[in-house]
This record gives sequence, C-alpha cells and structure tokens, in this order.
Amino acid sequence: MALVDDVEKIVRNYKEVTNSIERVLIAGTKAINEDFLKQSEFIESINQRFAFLEEITHKKKPKGDANTLVRQFNELKTDLQTLNKFMLQPQVLFSMSFIYLVAVFDAYITDILSVVLKQKPEMLKNGEKKLSYDKLIELHLSGDLISNLVEMEMNELGYKSIEDQAKYIKSRFGIDLAESGVSIDDLVEIRAKRNLLVHNNGVVNSIFLQTIKNSPYKQGDKIEIKSKDWRLSNEKLFNVQEFLSSRILEKFQK
Repeated sequence: MALVDDVEKIVRNYKEVTNSIERVLIAGTKAINEDFLKQSEFIESINQRFAFLEEITHKKKPKGDANTLVRQFNELKTDLQTLNKFMLQPQVLFSMSFIYLVAVFDAYITDILSVVLKQKPEMLKNGEKKLSYDKLIELHLSGDLISNLVEMEMNELGYKSIEDQAKYIKSRFGIDLAESGVSIDDLVEIRAKRNLLVHNNGVVNSIFLQTIKNSPYKQGDKIEIKSKDWRLSNEKLFNVQEFLSSRILEKFQK
C-alpha cells in the first residue's frame, strides 16, 4: 500500500499544481483583456495621431506648426510602445505558464520513478555502473544508502533528453511511453520549445531545427505559445502522466 499512497500523492500534487497554473493563466488573461478594454481614451489617442499622420501622407496641410508635428510623432511613438506592451503581455503569460507546466512534468517523472526504485531497490542493479568503496561509504554516512543511490540515478536521468528518458523507462520499468497515445516526437517538441524559451528567449536556433524535423519555423524565428498551444501541451503531458502512473501501479504495487 505504501507505493499506492506515494503514487497517489505525486499524482495529486501534479494535478493541483497544473490546475493552479491554469487558474493563474485564465485569471491573468482575463485581467489583461479587461484592462485593455478600459483603454478607450488610449485607443482614441492613437486613432487621432494616425489621422494626423494621414494628413501628411496625403500632402494635406496638417494642423499646427513643426513643433506640433514633432510632439504628435513622439506621443504616437509612446502610445504604440504602450500598445505593444499590452499585446506582449498575453504572450509573456502563456510562455511563462508553458515553462512552468513542463517543469512540473519533468519533476513528476523523476518523483514517480524514485518511489518505485526506493521500494524496489533491486531495480537499481546495473552491471555497467560501479561505485568505489569511498563513494559507498560516503553515501552510507550521509544517510539512507538506497535513497542516495536513487537520487544519483534520477539526477543523471534529469539531464537526459526526453527520448533517452523514454528509453530508460522502457528498459528499466518495462513501460513504453509511446503507448500512452502521445508520441515521443510530441514530447520532444514540447521539451524543445521549453528549452528555447528558457535558454534562447524563444528564438529558433540550429539545435531546435536539428531536434524538430520538418519544423515550420526557420532559424531566427521566434516561437509563440498561444492559448491553443498551451492547452494541447497540457493535455498531452497530462495523458502521459495518467498512463505512466496507472502502469506503475499495475506492475509494481504487488
């Protein structure tokens, strides 16, 4: 029953955190939209300045002198910068929520595998890995030897690609994530987008293009996480979590 309790706790935590992210995303989007709708005077200001510039474009004599022209131009520039900030706010919100979503999924993977290994330490056996006496004594003196070995194993796994993590889960636990209904390619793309947002400000680079074959993006493009992207990614990660959790209980709760 200990495994069941631990798995249920991890699943419950995953659902609570992802639901919290979604609630923040919904509330933030609503607040941005409501705030933007209140800017009627601001929108009217932009329209007036565009009308002023349209007079100049059509070679009509604008009202006011040269100083008025400079002032109108500067005020329009300021208004457009403000408008740009309003337009960017939803994008920033979705991007940050996407990053957190993937981070929660990554933590779930190592957490769920850790509870199995701690209760089934024989699964840690690996003829390729050797530890010196010094390292074993160090781990023993620092506390629970098995817990420390599991932590080392999961730290190493956490730095691997999602493809390698899927291979590890299949070989070590006998569970094929591809059977979850979500393709490994989909998981690879989600992780690759997260890496771009975190490490390259969302700008597509050669690493992303080498990882994601037939990508619609070109090098130098900036990816955007929109409402649909976030929702689909959330659904896919949730489905993988549900699949992995249920399979672990089926195989190891005895």
